[in-house]
Amino acid sequence: MGHDYAAGTVHSPCYRADLMHWVDLAEDVAIAYDYNKMPQTLPTFPSIARPLPNSSEVREALVGLGYTQAISWTLTNAELNFSKIGLKPAPMATAVNPLTTDFTSLRTHLLPGLLSILSQNIHNPMPQRIFELGLTYDKNGRESLELCGVGEHAGATFSEAKSALEALLLELGENDCAILPHEVPSLAPGRSCVVKKHGKEVGYVGELSDEVRRNFGLALPITVFALRLWQ
Repeated sequence: MGHDYAAGTVHSPCYRADLMHWVDLAEDVAIAYDYNKMPQTLPTFPSIARPLPNSSEVREALVGLGYTQAISWTLTNAELNFSKIGLKPAPMATAVNPLTTDFTSLRTHLLPGLLSILSQNIHNPMPQRIFELGLTYDKNGRESLELCGVGEHAGATFSEAKSALEALLLELGENDCAILPHEVPSLAPGRSCVVKKHGKEVGYVGELSDEVRRNFGLALPITVFALRLWQ
């Protein structure tokens, strides 16, 4: 494989452009030793699995409501995740050796990624309605599944977003959710609500604030709804 070793240091040839981490060297050692020769042992820690939630109904319902599924980056940075949407910085699960300043941490919510997608598609015809169903992470790296939808066009209003959210909840059979007026960061004052289930806040809905729209270079009104029901 071209490696030399001396005095505790591995010297690799210049053509090994695939080496970026010590793990890559460990992989070379494992390949050279032969994976089949390695002893097989059970994990030393308990790992209790559970089935993933069935998200096909969510996708079908939102497609029926005129939304298109999008997939944004799982890795992000503090400025995009917090500052650009008017949130105070908070601890995040960060990468030890990020390759760029754009991808330093794991996202804590989906909204910034969807707004970035809209900002890159302002030249396309309106209306634009997109959603994402993806993993988000807390500061310890614990994952949860979140849904977020955004709509952009000249006539986008709070009523449109609330109607879409109510139709989705009805389709999912979520009869225990209540939509209550409440101020939400990133959303316009007086045009936002939170979603509660059994007294616990699980989402929000409303119109994006003018300041956040300007941060992403978006001129038209934007509606937003987000749910985290699959923790």
